Amino acid sequence: MKEFIVHGEVTGSRTFIKEISKFNVGFINILLDLKLKNYFGKLYPKLNKKKLNYKDKKTQNKLLYLLNSSITDNLNFRYKFGYLLSGGIDSGLLTALSKNKGYNLKSFTSYTNSLNISYDERQLSKLVIKKYNLDHKFIKLNYSNNIENIKKVIEIIESPLKDLNILTFFEILKNIKKENIRHIVTGEGSDEIFGGYDRHHSMLKKKGSFKQNVMLANNIINVNKLKKYFGINYKIAESRTQIFKELKNLPKLQKILCMDRMTYLRGLLNNFHKIADHNKLTLSTPFLQKKIINQAVNLDYKSSFNFNYKKFFLRKIAEKFLPKEIVWNLDKYQFNFNADSFFKSLIFKKIIKNFFKKGFLCEKFLKIHKKGFRKILYEHNNNVNHENIITRIFTLEIYLNQYFNYNKSKK
Repeated sequence: MKEFIVHGEVTGSRTFIKEISKFNVGFINILLDLKLKNYFGKLYPKLNKKKLNYKDKKTQNKLLYLLNSSITDNLNFRYKFGYLLSGGIDSGLLTALSKNKGYNLKSFTSYTNSLNISYDERQLSKLVIKKYNLDHKFIKLNYSNNIENIKKVIEIIESPLKDLNILTFFEILKNIKKENIRHIVTGEGSDEIFGGYDRHHSMLKKKGSFKQNVMLANNIINVNKLKKYFGINYKIAESRTQIFKELKNLPKLQKILCMDRMTYLRGLLNNFHKIADHNKLTLSTPFLQKKIINQAVNLDYKSSFNFNYKKFFLRKIAEKFLPKEIVWNLDKYQFNFNADSFFKSLIFKKIIKNFFKKGFLCEKFLKIHKKGFRKILYEHNNNVNHENIITRIFTLEIYLNQYFNYNKSKK
C-alpha cells in the first residue's frame, strides 16, 4: 500500500492487501494480460554501436516508415476507428498518417466549461480537423456524478486511482461508445519513448543519487509527506530495484524513459485497456512498438533532444504533416480533471466526514491516521497543493470499502 501512495501503482504481481493475490470486483481479462506482456515483456531497447542524428533524412524516413507500419499492423480497413485528438503532436500525427492512408476514422476532442483555457484543446484540434477534412465530434464532459464515477472506475480497474485524470478518459469513452465505434486509437507511449515530460530531462540535472532519482522520479514528494504527516518510512520496492538493474547498459536518459515505460506507463495502460474493455472498445497505441523504441533509443542525445521542445525529433517529423502552431506549441495536453475544485467541494467533505465516523480503513491497514490526513486536507483548503496524495488516500479508502463489502456479500 505504501508503494501505491508514493508511486500510484504497484509493480510486479504484488497487490494492495497482504496475502491477497487478486482483488476481483469485476473480472480480469486474460487477453489484456497477454497484450500488456506483448507491450512490455520485450521492450528493453537494443543499442547500436552508431548513434542516429535526427537531421539525417534516412533516420527521419525510417521512423516515419515504422509509424506507418505500426498503424497498418494495428488497424483494419474494414472498421471505422475513433481517434482521441488533442491539441498535441502525438494524436495529431497519428490522425494525419491514418487519414493519408485512407482509413475510415472519426476524431474526438473533449472539453468542459472550465474557465482554465489552458485545458481547452479545441482551437488547436480544429487546425487538424480543417487540414484533413475530418469527421469530428467535440465531446462536452459532464462531471456531475464524480463520486459514482470514481467508485465505478475503481471497480473496473480493480485498483485505487493514481490521479483523477482517468475520470476524463472514462467519460470520453462512455461518449464514444454511443457512436457505433468499436476501436479507438491514442498517442499513449510517445512521451515515454521520446522524452515528453519535464521530469525526463530534469532528472539528468538533479543532484543526489541518480539511481534513487530515477526510481522515485517526482514521487519523492510523497515519500517526504508520508514521513512528515504520518511518521511512515518508505523503502523502494525490490521489484523496482530489479527493473533498474536490468537497464544498466543504457545511457542515462534511456534509463529514465525505460523505467517510466516499465512502471508508470504499464500501470496507466492497464487501466486504460480495462476501461476500454468495459465499454466494449478495443484500444490501440501505435507508438508502442519495439522497432520504434529501438529507433528512438539510438538517437544521439546531444543532437536530437532539446530541453525547451520536448520530443524534438518527433516534432521534426511532424512538421511535414501538422500546422506549425501544433508542432512548436509548448503547452502539454493530456486528460485533465479539476481535482482541486472537487477536493474543496461540500460533497467531498461530507464523504470524508463519513469515512472518519464509521472507521477509517487506511488507518487500520496502512497507519494513515486521521490526524495526519486532516492536516493535509486543511492545508490543501488553504492553498497548499496536496492533490496527489489526497487522491491516492481517498480512492484507496473507497477501494478498501469496496473490497470488504464485496467479501461480505460472498459469505
